[in-house]
Amino acid sequence: MDYFELCNIDEVFWATAAALNMDGNAAKWLHVYKKQHGLGDWNTFISAMEKKFGANDYRDAMSELLELKQTDTVEEYARAFENLQFEISMYNDGFDDTFFVSQFIKGLKLDISAGVRAQVPKDVDEAILLAKVQQQVLEKGKHKWSKAAASTKFQSSTSKGEGKTGPQPSTMWKERQTLNYRKANNLCYYCGEKYDPNHAAICAQRPKAQLNALVTNPLDMPLSEEVVAQLELEDSLASEFCQLSLNALAGTAHGDAMQIQALVQNKTMLTLIDTGSSHSFVSAAFLDTVGIKPVPTVPRQVKLANGQVLQSDLWVPNMPWFCNGHTLHADMRVLDITAFDAILGYDWLKPLSPMTCHWTEKTMEFCYQGKQVCLQGVQPSPCTVQELSADQLVKLWKGNDVWALALVVQDTDHHSSDQPQEIQDLLKQYADVFQTPK
Repeated sequence: MDYFELCNIDEVFWATAAALNMDGNAAKWLHVYKKQHGLGDWNTFISAMEKKFGANDYRDAMSELLELKQTDTVEEYARAFENLQFEISMYNDGFDDTFFVSQFIKGLKLDISAGVRAQVPKDVDEAILLAKVQQQVLEKGKHKWSKAAASTKFQSSTSKGEGKTGPQPSTMWKERQTLNYRKANNLCYYCGEKYDPNHAAICAQRPKAQLNALVTNPLDMPLSEEVVAQLELEDSLASEFCQLSLNALAGTAHGDAMQIQALVQNKTMLTLIDTGSSHSFVSAAFLDTVGIKPVPTVPRQVKLANGQVLQSDLWVPNMPWFCNGHTLHADMRVLDITAFDAILGYDWLKPLSPMTCHWTEKTMEFCYQGKQVCLQGVQPSPCTVQELSADQLVKLWKGNDVWALALVVQDTDHHSSDQPQEIQDLLKQYADVFQTPK
């Protein structure tokens, strides 16, 4: 069409102009087609062309995409994937980014796909970038471990086959221990010396890693740039997960947690203040009730206490709520929770420190925007035992509710002398029943 427009070719000559540019088998097919049907108009011509030469292109491209796996580098795999993605989109533009991203991650090698999946990329371009970063980190780690394996003088006879491959990042417990120790004591990550702003320029370990140095104290071992990068990558992947506690999942408030009744647009929002949840959440159903529209945000995976993982990609920034005479605010992610309308987690509690909490009395005091705030939680209802008269016990017995009557007798039989005379008479009447094993 661009050619026809550029050359100013009239529409009645489009089919003829296209036919003049066909060669090989296509030209021979056109010769037969013209004998049988004539050249016809443009729409008839291109329909016949697509039926002959493009009928299976879409089906073949889809099959190849679904079966595509990474066998070489990320770059080669990405090039082949995008080629099929564009070809499929030419025939069907109904597939969204979620489909292509999921398929791209599925085809990656396992050691790369895990890191990419945890970052929840929004489109294929972002997924390719994350995969390249993960590939670089893994390659540096393998190079480092291969040099360490080549320099060692001792090798177990039972692990000859395993000695050819470097250990996985999960085995770097000694390096992680060293890194955590140096972080806590403000030491240089690489050499272990006291760190200050001028130390980076004189650190002897930064230019090259001394991986084969002989050390006696495990916390004095030198760390290379590759090791530090790998450990920080693992930490960043772990931090991508939000946590939801068992209290938030089960609808309880045991331990360092308490329930409050907040108000949002004159609607009661049953809220759990929970130190065991990493972030603050609000129920999608409650937002619909009060008419608040959440906005998109960076997707995060939320790990529940039962091991289930949900995804949160919406939030309500600086959401206002009223409680105990005070108007407060919190950034809340949207999640499908049912036990509570909202969860106030560690991300909301931390900036309010220091605070005074009395978990038994269910009170919390802190300073908010220059004002002293005291929140009173909901006190749990005391457990009570309803009194039963002798007539009610008889009704239980006559109603064949043997288990209910047996539970009452189990509690009163040992103290029958303290019970009213009518209870004692009833227990004596049925004593032979409850004394039998049956």
